[in-house]
Amino acid sequence: MNGKVLERQENKQKIMKNHRMVMINNSLQQILSKILQQENPSKSLITVIEVKTAPDLHNAKVFLSIYGKGNHQDVLKKINARAPFIQYLVGQQIRLRRTPKFYFVIDNTISQADQIEQLLNKIKIKEKE
Repeated sequence: MNGKVLERQENKQKIMKNHRMVMINNSLQQILSKILQQENPSKSLITVIEVKTAPDLHNAKVFLSIYGKGNHQDVLKKINARAPFIQYLVGQQIRLRRTPKFYFVIDNTISQADQIEQLLNKIKIKEKE
């Protein structure tokens, strides 16, 4: 009997922790989107696709989509160079025990989806022939 009660309590705590992390990640995503619009080092359109924060709030991986002309890696380097300043700005807008250190990476899922779609279209064309 006690084992089942403890198991339910542990499950409830896990759900609450997961919900908290989802809320933190969503808040960080919104704040980072606004900051990157204002602090954009290039003429490219930068979209924050997802934020994955470590449970201890020390680090957060920020997935970006960069549209526009120019080298996306150069834009990413400029953003990562400004990461400490961006961390400071985020810390001014959110109340957390600590503001995570941000690691910005390019999210390739959109380009990968385009490549898959192009391959599928090629297959459909070959099947019709």
